[in-house]
Amino acid sequence: MFNYTIEDSLMNIIAGGFYDGLMLYTHALNETMSLSAGRPPGKVVTQRMWNRTFHGVTGIVHLDENGDRETDFALWDMIDTNTSAFQIVLVYNSSEEQLSANPGTTLHWLGGVRPRDVPFCGFKNENPVCVTSL
Repeated sequence: MFNYTIEDSLMNIIAGGFYDGLMLYTHALNETMSLSAGRPPGKVVTQRMWNRTFHGVTGIVHLDENGDRETDFALWDMIDTNTSAFQIVLVYNSSEEQLSANPGTTLHWLGGVRPRDVPFCGFKNENPVCVTSL
């Protein structure tokens, strides 16, 4: 949009997300106002934003039937601790709901071993073996 792209940084992503949200709202408000006279109820404007896809400054913006933003993401893996070099190993495509591995890449786990799904002591230290008595 406007022949402009943002550089990758946390602040730019936040500002870009705010901009995309504001543009989504203004388009929905304009469309709703053109269909009815006067100020439309907020709920009507909000529902007008659902089930919508458009190109924003943060990329393709898609809101599902519940109004939740579906977004693509990538999992980066540090491949060199000396240079802090990263590579993309997994990519999630939200429109296809598919997670795919980047060819020729592998995840590097700390100690060379994938962590357990549930930590030995549990997420809240609920394993009795880990609880110390007073």
